[in-house]
Amino acid sequence: MVEHDHVFKPEQADKLISAERQEEFPAENILSLMGIEQGEVVADFGAGNGYFTLPIAKATQEKVYAIDAEPKMLDLLKERAKEEKIHTIESVHAGVDDTPITDSAVDKVLISRTIHHAPSVADALQEMKRILKSEGTLYIIEFYKDETIDGPPMEMRISPEEMTEALQKAGYSSTVTKINEQEY
Repeated sequence: MVEHDHVFKPEQADKLISAERQEEFPAENILSLMGIEQGEVVADFGAGNGYFTLPIAKATQEKVYAIDAEPKMLDLLKERAKEEKIHTIESVHAGVDDTPITDSAVDKVLISRTIHHAPSVADALQEMKRILKSEGTLYIIEFYKDETIDGPPMEMRISPEEMTEALQKAGYSSTVTKINEQEY
Protein backbone atom coordinates (compact mmCIF):
# COMPACT_ATOMS: atom_id res chain seq x y z
CA MET A 1 0.00 0.00 0.00
CA VAL A 2 1.31 3.41 -0.93
CA GLU A 3 1.25 6.00 1.84
CA HIS A 4 -0.02 9.50 1.06
CA ASP A 5 -0.82 12.66 2.96
CA HIS A 6 -3.66 14.43 1.16
CA VAL A 7 -6.82 16.30 2.03
CA PHE A 8 -9.90 17.10 -0.06
CA LYS A 9 -9.92 20.67 -1.37
CA PRO A 10 -12.65 22.82 0.22
CA GLU A 11 -13.33 24.60 -3.08
CA GLN A 12 -14.64 21.25 -4.37
CA ALA A 13 -16.86 20.65 -1.33
CA ASP A 14 -20.12 21.01 -3.26
CA LYS A 15 -19.28 17.79 -5.15
CA LEU A 16 -19.48 15.89 -1.86
CA ILE A 17 -23.12 16.80 -1.28
CA SER A 18 -24.32 17.00 -4.88
CA ALA A 19 -27.49 15.36 -6.17
CA GLU A 20 -25.28 13.31 -8.52
CA ARG A 21 -23.31 11.88 -5.61
CA GLN A 22 -26.48 11.17 -3.68
CA GLU A 23 -27.81 9.24 -6.69
CA GLU A 24 -24.66 7.17 -7.30
CA PHE A 25 -23.66 6.75 -3.64
CA PRO A 26 -26.75 7.17 -1.40
CA ALA A 27 -25.87 7.95 2.20
CA GLU A 28 -29.00 6.10 3.38
CA ASN A 29 -27.67 2.84 1.91
CA ILE A 30 -24.44 3.13 3.89
CA LEU A 31 -26.28 4.03 7.09
CA SER A 32 -28.54 1.04 6.54
CA LEU A 33 -25.49 -1.25 6.20
CA MET A 34 -24.08 0.25 9.40
CA GLY A 35 -27.30 -0.36 11.32
CA ILE A 36 -26.90 2.81 13.35
CA GLU A 37 -29.15 2.78 16.38
CA GLN A 38 -30.38 5.66 18.48
CA GLY A 39 -27.93 6.41 21.28
CA GLU A 40 -24.79 5.09 19.57
CA VAL A 41 -21.69 7.29 19.49
CA VAL A 42 -20.21 7.40 15.99
CA ALA A 43 -16.97 8.78 14.53
CA ASP A 44 -16.87 9.85 10.89
CA PHE A 45 -13.27 10.04 9.67
CA GLY A 46 -12.82 12.28 6.66
CA ALA A 47 -16.16 13.86 7.48
CA GLY A 48 -15.67 16.73 5.07
CA ASN A 49 -18.78 18.90 4.89
CA GLY A 50 -20.99 16.24 6.44
CA TYR A 51 -22.32 13.99 3.68
CA PHE A 52 -22.51 11.09 6.16
CA THR A 53 -22.12 13.02 9.40
CA LEU A 54 -25.48 14.80 9.28
CA PRO A 55 -27.57 11.68 8.50
CA ILE A 56 -25.62 9.76 11.16
CA ALA A 57 -26.39 12.48 13.71
CA LYS A 58 -30.09 12.31 12.84
CA ALA A 59 -30.08 8.51 13.19
CA THR A 60 -28.26 8.27 16.50
CA GLN A 61 -29.27 11.54 18.17
CA GLU A 62 -26.07 11.08 20.18
CA LYS A 63 -22.59 12.53 19.83
CA VAL A 64 -21.00 12.20 16.41
CA TYR A 65 -17.33 12.99 16.03
CA ALA A 66 -16.66 14.62 12.66
CA ILE A 67 -12.94 14.17 12.03
CA ASP A 68 -11.20 15.94 9.18
CA ALA A 69 -7.69 17.22 8.48
CA GLU A 70 -9.03 20.28 6.65
CA PRO A 71 -10.46 22.94 9.01
CA LYS A 72 -12.38 24.67 6.21
CA MET A 73 -14.32 21.48 5.56
CA LEU A 74 -15.26 21.32 9.24
CA ASP A 75 -16.43 24.94 9.05
CA LEU A 76 -18.70 24.00 6.14
CA LEU A 77 -20.02 21.06 8.16
CA LYS A 78 -20.73 23.34 11.15
CA GLU A 79 -22.74 25.67 8.88
CA ARG A 80 -24.78 22.78 7.49
CA ALA A 81 -25.39 21.35 10.98
CA LYS A 82 -26.53 24.75 12.22
CA GLU A 83 -28.94 25.08 9.27
CA GLU A 84 -30.40 21.66 10.08
CA LYS A 85 -30.49 22.42 13.83
CA ILE A 86 -28.22 19.49 14.69
CA HIS A 87 -26.22 20.09 17.87
CA THR A 88 -24.70 16.68 18.59
CA ILE A 89 -21.74 16.92 16.20
CA GLU A 90 -18.29 17.53 17.63
CA SER A 91 -15.83 18.74 15.01
CA VAL A 92 -12.35 17.29 15.41
CA HIS A 93 -9.50 18.80 13.41
CA ALA A 94 -7.12 15.85 13.17
CA GLY A 95 -5.61 13.30 10.86
CA VAL A 96 -6.80 9.73 10.67
CA ASP A 97 -3.92 8.45 12.78
CA ASP A 98 -4.04 10.83 15.77
CA THR A 99 -7.25 12.16 17.31
CA PRO A 100 -7.95 13.67 20.73
CA ILE A 101 -10.89 11.28 21.22
CA THR A 102 -10.63 9.22 24.38
CA ASP A 103 -10.05 5.46 24.35
CA SER A 104 -13.10 3.23 23.88
CA ALA A 105 -15.46 6.19 23.36
CA VAL A 106 -17.13 5.18 20.10
CA ASP A 107 -19.61 2.46 19.09
CA LYS A 108 -19.05 2.75 15.33
CA VAL A 109 -16.46 4.30 13.06
CA LEU A 110 -16.99 5.19 9.41
CA ILE A 111 -14.13 6.07 7.10
CA SER A 112 -15.36 6.53 3.55
CA ARG A 113 -13.06 7.08 0.58
CA THR A 114 -10.41 8.37 2.96
CA ILE A 115 -8.10 5.72 4.39
CA HIS A 116 -6.07 5.59 1.16
CA HIS A 117 -4.95 9.16 2.01
CA ALA A 118 -3.50 8.11 5.39
CA PRO A 119 0.25 8.54 5.85
CA SER A 120 0.10 5.01 7.32
CA VAL A 121 -2.92 2.76 6.92
CA ALA A 122 -1.65 0.60 9.80
CA ASP A 123 -1.45 3.61 12.14
CA ALA A 124 -4.90 4.79 11.06
CA LEU A 125 -6.40 1.36 11.80
CA GLN A 126 -4.76 1.35 15.24
CA GLU A 127 -6.13 4.81 16.01
CA MET A 128 -9.64 3.71 15.07
CA LYS A 129 -9.24 0.59 17.18
CA ARG A 130 -8.13 2.73 20.12
CA ILE A 131 -11.27 4.90 20.09
CA LEU A 132 -13.68 2.01 19.41
CA LYS A 133 -15.40 0.26 22.29
CA SER A 134 -14.44 -3.42 22.60
CA GLU A 135 -17.65 -4.46 20.80
CA GLY A 136 -17.46 -1.55 18.35
CA THR A 137 -17.47 -1.81 14.58
CA LEU A 138 -15.32 -0.18 11.92
CA TYR A 139 -16.77 0.50 8.45
CA ILE A 140 -14.32 1.29 5.65
CA ILE A 141 -15.44 2.30 2.17
CA GLU A 142 -12.77 2.22 -0.50
CA PHE A 143 -12.42 2.12 -4.26
CA TYR A 144 -11.69 -1.15 -6.02
CA LYS A 145 -8.21 -1.35 -7.50
CA ASP A 146 -9.49 -1.30 -11.08
CA GLU A 147 -8.24 1.08 -13.77
CA THR A 148 -11.69 1.26 -15.42
CA ILE A 149 -13.19 2.85 -12.29
CA ASP A 150 -13.05 6.57 -11.57
CA GLY A 151 -11.36 7.48 -8.31
CA PRO A 152 -7.95 8.16 -6.87
CA PRO A 153 -4.76 7.20 -8.72
CA MET A 154 -4.18 3.44 -8.86
CA GLU A 155 -1.10 3.62 -6.62
CA MET A 156 -3.27 5.04 -3.83
CA ARG A 157 -5.99 2.40 -4.02
CA ILE A 158 -6.19 -0.51 -1.64
CA SER A 159 -7.65 -3.76 -2.94
CA PRO A 160 -10.12 -5.69 -0.77
CA GLU A 161 -7.42 -8.34 -0.27
CA GLU A 162 -4.85 -5.76 0.86
CA MET A 163 -7.40 -4.14 3.16
CA THR A 164 -8.35 -7.50 4.67
CA GLU A 165 -4.68 -8.24 5.32
CA ALA A 166 -4.13 -4.82 6.94
CA LEU A 167 -7.23 -5.28 9.10
CA GLN A 168 -6.11 -8.74 10.23
CA LYS A 169 -2.63 -7.40 11.12
CA ALA A 170 -4.34 -4.70 13.19
CA GLY A 171 -6.41 -7.30 15.07
CA TYR A 172 -9.75 -6.85 13.34
CA SER A 173 -11.95 -9.54 11.86
CA SER A 174 -13.39 -8.41 8.55
CA THR A 175 -16.04 -9.00 5.95
CA VAL A 176 -15.92 -7.47 2.46
CA THR A 177 -19.21 -6.25 1.02
CA LYS A 178 -19.62 -4.88 -2.49
CA ILE A 179 -21.34 -1.51 -2.25
CA ASN A 180 -21.45 -0.71 -5.96
CA GLU A 181 -19.34 -1.22 -9.07
CA GLN A 182 -16.72 1.21 -7.78
CA GLU A 183 -16.50 0.51 -4.08
CA TYR A 184 -16.41 -2.14 -1.42
